[in-house]
Amino acid sequence: MTTVERRATAQQFPQAVQDQFAAHTALYLRDPEAAHLWDPIVIGVPGGAVPCLLLHHVGRKSGKRLHSILQYYVYDGAVAIVASKGGMDQHPVWYLNLLAEPACEVQIGSYRSGAVARVLSGLERAQWWARITREQPMQIEYAARTRRRIPIVVLEMPPLPAHLAERGPGRVDAATLSAISHNYALYARACDEKRFDLLPGVFAPDAELAYHVAGHDFSCRGDAAAENFSAFLARCHWTHHLIAHPTVEPVGTRLRASARVTATHLQRRTDGSTNRWLVRGSYHDIFEYQRRQWLIVRRDVYCLDAEGDFEADGVEHFPTVAWAGRDVLG
Repeated sequence: MTTVERRATAQQFPQAVQDQFAAHTALYLRDPEAAHLWDPIVIGVPGGAVPCLLLHHVGRKSGKRLHSILQYYVYDGAVAIVASKGGMDQHPVWYLNLLAEPACEVQIGSYRSGAVARVLSGLERAQWWARITREQPMQIEYAARTRRRIPIVVLEMPPLPAHLAERGPGRVDAATLSAISHNYALYARACDEKRFDLLPGVFAPDAELAYHVAGHDFSCRGDAAAENFSAFLARCHWTHHLIAHPTVEPVGTRLRASARVTATHLQRRTDGSTNRWLVRGSYHDIFEYQRRQWLIVRRDVYCLDAEGDFEADGVEHFPTVAWAGRDVLG
């Protein structure tokens, strides 16, 4: 057994996750159309249902025909899969099998085709990675967990049927795009002016929020956001959230949006000195149209780049910003 092969078998998913994969694979073999879309929240991946394919490949040691269930991505009519393995430091077995024998078979719903696997590199990989992380932001977290460069594999095969090839992003009209941009602006105002009463116009009450901000992780529902944000940001004398123009695409009746953010936090220590904490990252959101407005129903925030650190103790508290009160700005 080679070093790479030993690494591939050293780490495995928890048994509960393996059971979910096995059940989904069995469903794909029995009813491929029913298995095409799958909600990976059952294995801890948020964001709603994703399209999955069944990869038929040959074991490099056993020579047996094997099956792997994988989320796939479509870009300019091509199909790609990602060998992230949940951010583990070992390549998945299916990837090693494709390195040994690139010829494989792909099943997308009831559509089947032979394919040849090709590992991407350079600019082509960078272009795919940008698209993939917009569609599945968990890949960003997986990349942060591992020391390896996560491989992206294109499955070269005949053109997909139209109903599969056109799965990519559709058009979002100007009014909707403006509404999503307004949502982000309202969120920035709620945080920077400590106007947490504005957050019901940002999040649905049952929204699932997960923040991963430079080692400070928390999650809550939308109706608990005001309480959680207030407790955190009260330790800041001043904040500034600079949010870039969002990328928005339709996903059924929902919208998927992502936006880059740079957030600056100034804290005043009890000795009079100042602490500065700056973080850079991105928001990845799912929107639904509720109560005549677009509201976030799922948010995942990843801010992995930071300057300084947030200080929870030994700082003054500022629960409000005097110049931004309701009587001043309405």
